[in-house]
Amino acid sequence: MHIQRLKQQTIFLLLILISFSSCLIETVKVPSKQTVTIYSDCLKKIDENLFKTFSKKEHIRVKIIYLPTRKILYKLKKEKYNTYADIIILKSSYDMFKAQKGNLLQPINSQKAKELIDIRYRSKTKTWFGIGIDPYVFVAKNDSVSKLSEFSELFKKSNTDKWSTNFEKTSDIVPMISALLQKKKRIELVEWYQEFLNIQHTQLITVNKKKIPLITANILLTTYSTYIKMIEKKDSINCKFKMTFSNQKKIGAYYNLRCIGIVKQARNFENAKLLLEYIATSQMNEKLNNNWNTFPIQTQSRNHKYNYQNTYFKIYKGLISKSIFNYSTLGNIVKKTIKKEVIQIVTDTIN
Repeated sequence: MHIQRLKQQTIFLLLILISFSSCLIETVKVPSKQTVTIYSDCLKKIDENLFKTFSKKEHIRVKIIYLPTRKILYKLKKEKYNTYADIIILKSSYDMFKAQKGNLLQPINSQKAKELIDIRYRSKTKTWFGIGIDPYVFVAKNDSVSKLSEFSELFKKSNTDKWSTNFEKTSDIVPMISALLQKKKRIELVEWYQEFLNIQHTQLITVNKKKIPLITANILLTTYSTYIKMIEKKDSINCKFKMTFSNQKKIGAYYNLRCIGIVKQARNFENAKLLLEYIATSQMNEKLNNNWNTFPIQTQSRNHKYNYQNTYFKIYKGLISKSIFNYSTLGNIVKKTIKKEVIQIVTDTIN
């Protein structure tokens, strides 16, 4: 009798708990204010306005936190599951490769992204996508006799000391030479890069107060987005320029990629995926690249709203997934060479 009563009490208690939990489930609601947070080295808080249409349609607020590249990667490694970042958007494929290598990104299974973003601009791991093309170009003074259009012409004796570049970071240099040097061994890579440094013009003042490159040699090797900054903010040295896309005779212009990836510990994964797919759409991709002075990923497949994006030029057709094969090796070579040069400059100054 006692056991029977105990069973009845237990069943009654369980029914109360089930009823209570059901009430809780019914009252739980999805937060009315949905968000997605971007860490970026090429978008700032003011650029949240670019995503107004997305926010209105999906009822998801887009937050942008601007940080230097190195700090973004450091924060993601340190914060891990405590991170507020859902998406990272970086201005160089080399830095996105470092994020991938650091296991900071998660694979994205999106049929829409695959349809909108060409296989040339996707990582093999499906962890990041290219969303903007920044071609490497040659910029010459209008009064310059020297002309360059192909990378092979840089090494002609007649062009020694007649050109320079503003590339000082691995994120600028590695994407450019990785495609060019895909099949070379390490010793060949070291020799090529050393010669690349030796034959260019050495200049003491490379940028103005606004950190925009100056042309002190006849020709400057730079990116298209930098060229636009140069012609928009002229000074007494930067007067008139003539721009040529690289490698137009055969293989097409090498380029750096603006890239997007979803953080491995993203709190708002579905929101992040929606935003990634939205950024890949033609209209938004054109708008975003216009903000950067770069080219959309559907470069020559349609007529674009922004006139400069309709400029025809040959683009290198190689896969980014193959180009990044030498990223680690080239990155180490560039870093070690820069370090040696700094030590040499300090030594020369002391002596």
